[in-house]
Amino acid sequence: MSSTITIPAPGATPFDSIKEVDADGAEIWRARKLQALMAYAQWKNLKPAIERAMASARNQGVDTDDAFREANEVSGSRNLGQRRQDFKLTRFAAYLVAMNGDPNKPEVAAAQAYFAVRTREAEVAEQKPTGDDLDVLQGMIDRLREDRQRIVAVEGRQDVTEAKVAAIEGKHDWFTALGYAKLNGRPTNRPHLQRVGAVAGRILRSRGEEPVKRQDATFGSVNTYPADVLAQAFEEVVR
Repeated sequence: MSSTITIPAPGATPFDSIKEVDADGAEIWRARKLQALMAYAQWKNLKPAIERAMASARNQGVDTDDAFREANEVSGSRNLGQRRQDFKLTRFAAYLVAMNGDPNKPEVAAAQAYFAVRTREAEVAEQKPTGDDLDVLQGMIDRLREDRQRIVAVEGRQDVTEAKVAAIEGKHDWFTALGYAKLNGRPTNRPHLQRVGAVAGRILRSRGEEPVKRQDATFGSVNTYPADVLAQAFEEVVR
């Protein structure tokens, strides 16, 4: 058996695009950004997966304070803004979050496949093979290639996810009224959405913020609002 083993370079994915590198050179993923790529419209819907991931990490002896680092930020103006919970996730923590997500979501399946490959790549890179280790390492490479085939199978769905994020978000957690309605099973008729938009604008301005404009291929310049503002606006319009 040859001692040279080539691992194919991973293709670009939305999960690569949101990866960050911390001061120690370690790869990290922000939970809020994963939320969007895993098609969770609201933070509260992803939070149970994060909590299950933390429990799994603790059961494996992982320091959750390090793997799930708090990265809260202030949303809105300094005086009126609210602190938003967020986490900087290590590769393994992000893998656990994906594995604890909703398996019926194709976007979650894509995240699971991506982080499974990333985790296995890290395992391979950390190996220092000797002649006796090469059979084991080759087996790992074979499994890695099998995982890559799974990635190919979900690439189309990843492309759809990336397009969906671009279509409905001006920035993470900000949606058009139509995008939020489609993700959450709300009414999508235009007069209803116009009323929701007016209410959402009023709520947002009471916080000292303004809606964020973005260009839509169909509707031109449209307003986007935070998910929690739209949730409140839809409830008020129903009443």
